Amino acid sequence: MKKIVLVILTGWIMSCPLSAEVNIEHVDRVELKPKRDKEKKQKSFQAKKRKKLVAKGWPGTYATKFKPKYYIESVGAKGMTLNMYDDTVWEISPSSSWTAATWQTNQSIVITPNYNWFSSYDYYLLNLATNEYVAADLSLGPKMEHAVFIKYIDPYQGYVQLKDGTTWAVGRSNRLNQWKVGQAVLRGENTSWWGREYILININENNYIPASLYNY
Repeated sequence: MKKIVLVILTGWIMSCPLSAEVNIEHVDRVELKPKRDKEKKQKSFQAKKRKKLVAKGWPGTYATKFKPKYYIESVGAKGMTLNMYDDTVWEISPSSSWTAATWQTNQSIVITPNYNWFSSYDYYLLNLATNEYVAADLSLGPKMEHAVFIKYIDPYQGYVQLKDGTTWAVGRSNRLNQWKVGQAVLRGENTSWWGREYILININENNYIPASLYNY
């Protein structure tokens, strides 16, 4: 009787799928933290031509000609995903997918915050070639060889230095206290009419902070 039970139990174990097959980590990619519950978005108007703002307490003037562009490598089926040349993968909102489906390889993209209170997606992807935008969330981080990493953080003065040589003023914030040296970031533009011109997106923490480019 014991032998029969053992054979049945062994057969059942062998037929079960291994959990490791479901939870394979992309060790060659930057780890993307699961998305948190939606934080209340800041109220914003449509993007406008703004004066270049300089944060108080910082010497000199900020660089204003930097354009943080990414390029489309491929468009997923029915425009539901976009793959960039840095190997990031973006999930596109179903209501925007018909627009993304018409986009082409090598077209340049700028990442901006999505301040729409009624949207569950954190970002807009603006296509500079077509002047169209889609709501999106980052679903897969870049390959390690394409990532830009944090080199130094000063939480007291409120600035971040990246390994590409750029320095960003971000001010003091609770989010900055969560960031760590060695984490990877993407760069985008801030479409709010007030505040800093850019955003730094921390891929590991899956959040962003408005930023001003101090030098590059």
